Amino acid sequence: MADVPVAASALSSLAALVVSAQADLDPRAMAAIRQWVLAGGRLLIIADGPGDGWRRWFPPGPSGDVVTVGDSRVTPTPAGLSRAAGRPLPLP
Repeated sequence: MADVPVAASALSSLAALVVSAQADLDPRAMAAIRQWVLAGGRLLIIADGPGDGWRRWFPPGPSGDVVTVGDSRVTPTPAGLSRAAGRPLPLP
């Protein structure tokens, strides 16, 4: 994913950003996304693999420990989200 901006300001025109938890990004791009989210950007992380790799999208330290996960379940992707993502997201 080399085309992801490394400056938070480059993300300012987005309504939301949908990412795979497994995405391999330049650390500068990851930092820009975190900064954009802290400024009010909306990030949807698709946890599409085993484990808690999705946690790396959160900042390190106490501010990144604010999310707890309950029981998981498979549900259909809402139509509005599928349209926003540009493609339907497959169910396992």
